[in-house]
Amino acid sequence: MSRRKADQKYKKKERAIRHEFYKKVGESCVFCDSERTLSCHRKDGKSHMRIAKLTLRQVQKENPEDYVRLCFRCHYGVHWVMKHFGLTWEEIEEFIG
Repeated sequence: MSRRKADQKYKKKERAIRHEFYKKVGESCVFCDSERTLSCHRKDGKSHMRIAKLTLRQVQKENPEDYVRLCFRCHYGVHWVMKHFGLTWEEIEEFIG
């Protein structure tokens, strides 16, 4: 198998694993139900790399239950509330809930 074909096969597998991860986390924003400009927010609020930037091995180690899907606006808002009011994800979820 040529190097190019091996790279293509790896990229295809990588996309499939990321897609499966995203499906487990959710396919729309948990607050506004938007399906546009989605990102994964880590519930504990710890800083993390974007899932799209992680290596295949790193994605496989991540637990989808530690993340939630948020659109860009809600994601920004959640980080703002966590920073300025010191709320945890559970407190935000309870407040919105």
